[in-house]
Amino acid sequence: MRELHPREHRSKARHSAASWPVLVAIALAGAGCLRTVEGGQDDLVSGLAPADDAGVLVDDVNGQGNDLDPPAITLESTQPESGPRVVLEAEVVGDGVVVRVTLDSFKKLVGIASHLRYDPKGLKLTKVAEHKVLQSKGFSSRTVVRESPSGRVLMGAARFRIETRPWDPPEGTAVGHQLWATLYFDVLTPGSHRIHFDPTGTLVKDANYADVKTSWGELTIHRAQEAQ
Repeated sequence: MRELHPREHRSKARHSAASWPVLVAIALAGAGCLRTVEGGQDDLVSGLAPADDAGVLVDDVNGQGNDLDPPAITLESTQPESGPRVVLEAEVVGDGVVVRVTLDSFKKLVGIASHLRYDPKGLKLTKVAEHKVLQSKGFSSRTVVRESPSGRVLMGAARFRIETRPWDPPEGTAVGHQLWATLYFDVLTPGSHRIHFDPTGTLVKDANYADVKTSWGELTIHRAQEAQ
């Protein structure tokens, strides 16, 4: 074997040093990690993301992140959890609130009525949907949901026989969980706006026309002050 001249040693060393970044770049390209294939070692290293920054958005690294502004409208709900009750189930939709009035856990209910109150300076009732309740075989019912005046919603439901005879006694019906009405509110002003039933205007009767002790839910809508 011929022994290499020192000058040849230097030539092969330079060739190897120039070639290894290209080989590494090709390997990284196959792994989908290549940022640049031109330039030397410094370009290749600078093109790779730091390991501890992997998966982090640029905005996050800069301290801007995905911080969201607090919601403009929030809900505070106080609902009974047992016994015969009327529950207000609510959700924020856009700049308004949808409130679902639901009957729950009645055994022999014949009729129910109440006044739902709110401040019309802070809330505006834009739409009302009535739902059939208290129906069963041989019986139909009527539901009334009407705002009169502004700030007070008259709500009532009663059942009646479809085919009746004078001596037929009244019959109540069991209500496990039935939607009574859906109310759509716009939130007009910042602040806290309470929606609640008027205890002096409620009436709940069973098949014997006896009063049914009923718990009533309430809701507070909070709207934040807009930043100036």
